[in-house]
Amino acid sequence: WYNHVRNDVLLAGHSMGGGCAILAAKTLTQSSGINLRGMFVFAPAETNPSSTAAAAAVTCPSLIIAGSQDCVTPLQSTTQPIYNALASQCKALAVIPGASHCQFADSSFVCSLGELNCRATIARAMQRDHSTRAMVESRLDAQLSNAERVARANVVIDNNGVMEEMLAQLRRHWQRLNSAAFPGNGNAA
Repeated sequence: WYNHVRNDVLLAGHSMGGGCAILAAKTLTQSSGINLRGMFVFAPAETNPSSTAAAAAVTCPSLIIAGSQDCVTPLQSTTQPIYNALASQCKALAVIPGASHCQFADSSFVCSLGELNCRATIARAMQRDHSTRAMVESRLDAQLSNAERVARANVVIDNNGVMEEMLAQLRRHWQRLNSAAFPGNGNAA
């Protein structure tokens, strides 16, 4: 297949995947032999290393799509700085009024976890269920708050930090659960 497949690349991603697409765009922009044709990202997240800093090296045509009610990657504090940093001469930021962070995909447990602390889920639930705002707010008010869920949980994994911290929590909880299930097991790793 040598010389039979084009080296044209288009990058895309949502949330952390959007931030990673920006990191990849920086790397590909600085590489030879790859024709980075463009990038489009939905609600890109700040990453480590920084997607905002990486955007300063991205020169390909770029489209960022964001929701005005995004509380996971807020427009003013996350998306706009990434957009402003883009070095591309051909770039656009499209903001969807009333959209939240997870309205770019079907309902997702992993994505929805990021919205537990905000009311952006109201607009999505209204669209999905054809409900009124009052109906959705009534359902949300009847549910336990995130703080109440955490207080009642047997195990809480906080994924708001860095990956190493989350993995350390998982290991501690796994060891505790494994020790309880298999007393005297010296291999509780």
